[in-house]
Amino acid sequence: MKDDNKTKKQLVSELTELRSQNAELKKSISRSISVDPAVEETLRYAESIVETVREPLLVLDKELKIISANRNFYRTFKTTPDETIGSFIYDLGNKQWDIPKLRELLEEILPEKQEFDDFEVTHDFQSLGQKVMLINARQIYRKGIGTKMILLAIEDITERKRVEDLLAEDEWRYRRVYETASDGIVLFDKLEGKITHANPAIETMLGYTEKEIIGKKLQDIGVMFDLDDFKETMQILNEIGITHYADIPIKTKSGQHIDTDIYLADRAKSVQCNVRDISERKRAQYELSESDKRYHMLFDAIDEGFCIIEVIFDENEKPIDYRFLEINPSFENQTGLIDARGKRMRELAPKHEEHWFEIYGKIALTGEPVRFVSHAGQLHRWYDVYAFRMGQPEDRQVAILFNDITELKRTDEALRESETRYRGLFEDNHAIMLLVDPDNGAIIDANDAASTYYGWSIEELKRRRIDEINTLKREEVFAEMQLALSEERNYFFFRHRRADGTIRDVEVYSGPIPLKGKTVLYSIVHDVTERKRAEEEIREYSENLERMVEERMKELNRALYDSQEARDRIDGILKSVADGLIVTDLHNRVIVMNRAAEDLLNVRLSDVIGRSIDYAISDDTLRERIRTTLDKKKPGYQFDFELPGEDDASARIMRARTSVIENIDGKYTGIITIIQDVTYEREVDRMKTEFLSTAAHELRSPLTSIEGFSELLMSRDDITDEERGRFLSHINRQSRNLAAIISDLLDISRIESG
Repeated sequence: MKDDNKTKKQLVSELTELRSQNAELKKSISRSISVDPAVEETLRYAESIVETVREPLLVLDKELKIISANRNFYRTFKTTPDETIGSFIYDLGNKQWDIPKLRELLEEILPEKQEFDDFEVTHDFQSLGQKVMLINARQIYRKGIGTKMILLAIEDITERKRVEDLLAEDEWRYRRVYETASDGIVLFDKLEGKITHANPAIETMLGYTEKEIIGKKLQDIGVMFDLDDFKETMQILNEIGITHYADIPIKTKSGQHIDTDIYLADRAKSVQCNVRDISERKRAQYELSESDKRYHMLFDAIDEGFCIIEVIFDENEKPIDYRFLEINPSFENQTGLIDARGKRMRELAPKHEEHWFEIYGKIALTGEPVRFVSHAGQLHRWYDVYAFRMGQPEDRQVAILFNDITELKRTDEALRESETRYRGLFEDNHAIMLLVDPDNGAIIDANDAASTYYGWSIEELKRRRIDEINTLKREEVFAEMQLALSEERNYFFFRHRRADGTIRDVEVYSGPIPLKGKTVLYSIVHDVTERKRAEEEIREYSENLERMVEERMKELNRALYDSQEARDRIDGILKSVADGLIVTDLHNRVIVMNRAAEDLLNVRLSDVIGRSIDYAISDDTLRERIRTTLDKKKPGYQFDFELPGEDDASARIMRARTSVIENIDGKYTGIITIIQDVTYEREVDRMKTEFLSTAAHELRSPLTSIEGFSELLMSRDDITDEERGRFLSHINRQSRNLAAIISDLLDISRIESG
């Protein structure tokens, strides 16, 4: 650029000389001096060159008056030759050229230096606005002509300065962005990919200093992605200008891994690499995902109905219907509408009231949320609704959170009816009724019965406090009211003062009720003066009765003690009885069984108590005899039965006796059965029988011998003495045998008798 300017300056210098010669020649022509045709040709040539120069040119004389100007001067500064030639330069354009810096150039700098280049002047011209000019000045003196002139070449650099300022501002902004950006930024060359610049954010992000980063490649500072063919990547970048690499892991200097998005942007000879830490964003996305899960859990779990609808308008922007886009699980319970998603309300409820569509249409258009309560006739329900716009206005979507309050409405209606009934009951009731403010004791209201009882009008009662009627101290009255307010107690005895000064005993039933947003005490008062008097008399009788009861109780306690002793003795007897004992009731259910019976029948009382004998007793004979005893109401039966064992040898013989149980009134209450194991006795009887049979046989043999030999001795006379002696000896021997047998039998008898 500077070399180009020098060429122009040289050209301007030559043109100035030619111009000065041209001026002198013109003067000569005016004096009718003939001109050489060669010189005239030279002048035309020089004039053509001056007119084609792009920059405005001025030629001044030594008095600083304008001798000539080129066409671009007139065009640039919007003036004419008539307004310019011969004018003092400072007067040009209504003195717009009276510029202090121009004066400094022409009057101070140029006389000393003879020439000056690139002198910058900025000035606001009235008709042109602000101009920035570069002025080159030359002082020319021609000896042949003897005239001193000044050549001014003016370059309008206003637009260039504006562009340079914009570029400087852009550069400053870029530098500010580069240095303050939250993204890490590095610049690397396109040939080898070596980093040439690094901003502070990348140092903070990766933990490397700028000195450690410069000269390295992206992979050297922990960027874990491969550019594949580097030259091919750069070629593609040249074509598309910017590329994006998503979710690239980077390992920092400290070894920490962070998630990033990387953008490569073409910057002529280098590549700008923006590294954006998306760790927080990924965390936020995760948290958003979790939040979305929680939202859907809440969406699915809430008892209130929720839906998102799209309001449908006609061509006149009147809402005529809406479509259900989304519904929660409670929607169906709250509305009774089945499979509503994707359907229009007019499909599901053709007679749905118009005001619903108008309300939702207004919300969709204005974006103003609305809370309202309304009745849906076709759904037969009342709803408490909060509706607000969703998304953009053009979406025409409305979110609706609603609750079926039909039961609440019915309750409110019932409450109003109850209030009406209450007023009737309160005002017309014959019982004394008061409403009292628990905070200050003021009587808020009273019925006619209270007015009649206390002797004050209702208005007079409402100007009084309850502690003015109650004879207790004020703090005691308030303490009692707090008990009623907290519902710790609702029944009280007081003494109340009436208008005539009499004091009466009253009982008060008092409890809290809501009244116009405040909790008050509702009290029903009964006069119990006469009852208290009667109670006092009853109390005296009661004291006498208590003394009598106390004496009787002592007697009963003694009897109870004796009865307990008797029960203990019976229980001891039952436990000590070796025989089994079973007591059954009138329904053949076991109610008592001692340990011996448990062992004999192989059951436990805890398993069979209260249960039928069919379950408790396995032997048919025993069960049948117990039933027979109960059915025939006979005093009792005695019978034997056999309990089988593991084999025939281990079977046991039992003897049972049943008897009817009678109470003191002679009524049958059950059956008692006593069971005895007689297996041993039966065995002894059998052995005794066998023994007696054997003994009889043993007795019969000696007796037969004695009887035979005795008959021989008595019937025969021819028996010799020797034979008689032998016979008598045999009889004697058999008699001794018989005596031994009888002695053994006597021993056995003594053993049995003890």
